[in-house]
Parts: sequence; structure tokens; C-alpha cells
Amino acid sequence: MKSLRRLSHPISMRVASPLLIVPPSTFEALPVALPCTPSPNRVAVELSNFPPHFVKADILLLLKNFHVLEEFALPKVTRFAYPFRATIYFASPEEAERAVKDLHGTTVGGRTISVELKGDEEKQRAQEIQNIADQLRFAIVNTARTYFPHLENAILEIREIAKDNDNFAFLQARNVITLDGTSSEEHSLLAQNMAKWDFIAGGMAELQLNVDSLAYDVRLEALKDLSNDLEKQGVLRAAWRKWDGSHVLDQSVQEKEEELERPLTGFARMFAMGKGKNQTSRKR
Repeated sequence: MKSLRRLSHPISMRVASPLLIVPPSTFEALPVALPCTPSPNRVAVELSNFPPHFVKADILLLLKNFHVLEEFALPKVTRFAYPFRATIYFASPEEAERAVKDLHGTTVGGRTISVELKGDEEKQRAQEIQNIADQLRFAIVNTARTYFPHLENAILEIREIAKDNDNFAFLQARNVITLDGTSSEEHSLLAQNMAKWDFIAGGMAELQLNVDSLAYDVRLEALKDLSNDLEKQGVLRAAWRKWDGSHVLDQSVQEKEEELERPLTGFARMFAMGKGKNQTSRKR
């Protein structure tokens, strides 16, 4: 699929340090963020001709008796009045086939909806997108360890969130938890499946329904945005660390000292000599 190759961009692959795989943290006080990483067994089903006033909650209610992965987005009615269609991902082929059998041709909100399985081409494309995403994630971690040496021994993790028509990709870091070198508070958090994560960088992208779906993938765009921002900040950080202003207390004092130490130009030397002669003649 030549069009899929346009989704990727050259990636500098560096040797990455082994990462410790940890379970995702959950926070009861915050909305649960569902990862948008595709399940290897997911099956795509196209739902179309549903009422224009339908929102995501309506479709989830329609599919309440099925195991649906909440990784889909609806067209924004303000921009796209027709057609109304969405790709729904089911957890297994059996669930997808049962949904097609039970729902295809039924009437919902005065409309006869269509529920159809997507072909093998969609599965192949999803797999290729997953492969590109894996390469991007690997490169992002290597970029972070290259430009940010203080993260060399940290646990780095990229987490992705799909919310409505937006995809987010976050790079976060935390310290390794050990028996002796970790505080009791962090051990307590670990027992609750929680941890102290630090935000390193983020990327986002919006689902574009008016572009070629074979040349654009919102998940990959969010990962690319994260990769570009991380590399940009890494380059700027390196330039900033070499600059005197990154460590002096009062930059104005530093600038005055540099001005005194700066060698005089030819014109300045001539001006200084002329000024000295004028002062001598006035004294006479």
C-alpha cells in the first residue's frame, strides 16, 4: 500500500535502554482515559445512515449488548452534514458478526441503519499503521534519552488517549521504585496502582474527515506531533545550556563584564585617542 508509506517519515533509530513495563495508573478522581492502541484481535465494522443528531453516547447505547472498543469518532455535524458513518471496533470477530446480524437493516430514529463488516484491506492497513506507530514510539523514547540525559535511568512511557475527534500522545517519566531508594509515599502509591509521573512532552491531532483516509491517520499524526515537539525542545535545551544566561544570577551584570572585556574596534581606539588629546589640551 504505497499511500501508507506517506504516513511515515524518516526515523533516526538509536539503541534504547531496556524499559520496565508497568501497569497503567488509574485515578478515581479523574475520568478514565482509554488507550487508543488497537487491539490485535479487533474487528472493524462500518455503521452508516444513522440519524444526524446521534452522538457517541447514542451509538454506545445502541451497541450496549456488544463488546465495543471505544476507539471511534463521529463527524462534526457543523462541518459535514452527510454522510453519517463511523467505523466501530469490536473486540472479536464473533462480536462483530453478531452485531451485523442483529442490527443491520433495523430502524433507529426513523432511519434504516447499515452495519457491515469491513474487509481484509482494512485489517492490513490497521496492522501497517500499528507497525509505523511502534517505530515512532521507539524513536520518541530514544530521542528523549539522547536530548535529556537526566532521563537516562528513568522509566519512560508513551500513553495515548482518544477523546471525541482528538488524539493525544503523552511522554511521561517516573523514577524506578526500589526497596531502599524510594520513599514510603511512593511505595504506598504503588500498592494502589498509582505512581508519581512527570510530564515530558505531548502531541495531539484532530480527526480530519475531509482528507484521504489512506494518507492520514489521526493516531500517527499525534505521535508525529509529539516526536517533532520533543526533538525541537531537545535542540533548544542544548542551545540554552550552552548560553551564559542559563546559569548567571543577574544577566545585566554579565553583559557589562563582557562589554568591558570586549576588545575595542579600530574606530573605537581612534575615538578614545582623540578624546584623550582633547582632555589634555583643555588642561593646558
